[in-house]
Amino acid sequence: MEGLLSLSNIPVLLIFITVFLICYLYLQRRSNFPPGPPGLPVLGNLLWWNGLKRKGMKQYQAMFEASKTYGDIVSIKFLDQRFVYLHGYETIREAFVKNGDVFSNRPSWLKGLKEAIKEGKGVVLQSGNAWKVLRKFVLQTLREFGVGKTSLEQKIMREVDAANDILCATDGKPSDVRLLTSMMISNVIYGIVFAKRFDYKDKKLHEIIENLDKLFQGGGALTPEGMVPTFLLKLFNKEGYKSRENRLRTQKWIKEHIYGEISNHESTFDNENIRDFIDLYLQAKIQHSDENIFNKGNMFRVIMDLFIAGSETTSNTINWCILYMQEYPDIQKKCQEEISEKCGDKVVTWADRSSLPYIEATLLEIQRMANIAPVSIPHTTDVDVTLGGYFIPRRTLIIANLYSSNMDSRHWDQPEIFNPERFMDDGELKKNPALIPFSIGPRICLGESLAKMEMFLIFTNLLQRFTFCREDDNVKHSFENILEQGTSAPKPYKTRAVKRA
Repeated sequence: MEGLLSLSNIPVLLIFITVFLICYLYLQRRSNFPPGPPGLPVLGNLLWWNGLKRKGMKQYQAMFEASKTYGDIVSIKFLDQRFVYLHGYETIREAFVKNGDVFSNRPSWLKGLKEAIKEGKGVVLQSGNAWKVLRKFVLQTLREFGVGKTSLEQKIMREVDAANDILCATDGKPSDVRLLTSMMISNVIYGIVFAKRFDYKDKKLHEIIENLDKLFQGGGALTPEGMVPTFLLKLFNKEGYKSRENRLRTQKWIKEHIYGEISNHESTFDNENIRDFIDLYLQAKIQHSDENIFNKGNMFRVIMDLFIAGSETTSNTINWCILYMQEYPDIQKKCQEEISEKCGDKVVTWADRSSLPYIEATLLEIQRMANIAPVSIPHTTDVDVTLGGYFIPRRTLIIANLYSSNMDSRHWDQPEIFNPERFMDDGELKKNPALIPFSIGPRICLGESLAKMEMFLIFTNLLQRFTFCREDDNVKHSFENILEQGTSAPKPYKTRAVKRA
């Protein structure tokens, strides 16, 4: 042993390591695989990634910076798993729209994901025909329960009225509105799925929101951290390991809660009295012979999809809206003036949105700046493909950096500046296709229509009733975010909701 480590063998060892690294790097790139930051044998870019996190840089920002060096298609590697990040609207559209049939699969073969989907893949993590069938069913169900209709509008307005009471009770004193926005949106989703609504003081609602919040914290099975074996995560990223353990405990609680609701519905199901999403699923289960699609495991996972797609992202968007209004009082005033001019004192309805272009422009700009979902859920392909001149082998994880499209100077003038006017043209709303907060293509977010309706009704009706002001008029709040399981939330802040005369 001592002979092997003697000084005379050090040059030989260095030559071996050098040759190994050269061969490794050559083999990595010989197939015209997209370029990216150099990595290490076996570990790939794991240490590089952890170094970014220690510096406080977020993945989508780091990859966007890397794209300025390597181009719009950038690769990294974690252990034996390849990732390709797509940057810029044109590149993302080329993959997810023009070649959407090829790039629409999910990596259900991943070891870390197999455990999460062993009972059912739902819609978000499903591929192939089962995905198409379930997605069509969920979209039809959302329409059935009022997305875009008066019935759902009334449910949302009930939450606005409840929030109104909470904000009035603050008497213009500083308060944190994050829990309030979570309760509003969670109640809407809960009503669609379980035909229930909670009082805002109900401890059960608070417990549900607390566990949903925990679910969004830390790395999930589809994040780079989620690809790392437990022993390596514990060794190189103790914070990530702790987060994974907490996440598993939270998943168990949520699973038991949802399965309990499903069991209650099964025991009280009446085919002539459909109450909610679960009842429609039970009805579809009777009508469809394919139990591989309409089964209890998939029902559980679809419910999770609805909560993930329709609660956290929308709640955080409303939270960002309030922050931007208090930090840009002139824009808030202009929004309120448009509401007063077009709607007066009457409740703002979904039908009013076409007459409120500046409101719509402001909501679009908040979504662009806040980057609620800065990256897409990973896609993959079943076959080797070529994109942008690069060879991408099957089972590569392909992620759209939506942040890059929202902040691309090729499509936006001074993208770092908050300016709703960029969406206005001679008093009319002017949309820009490069804004893709819900992604694009066949895998566009399931909850897009619901989210847009909630955002518009809550934003307009709260602005009609309140002016949001800083906790301290002389102290600006940072627009830095907290990234939770791929969803961007503002750092905690307090606002003063001043009742308008």
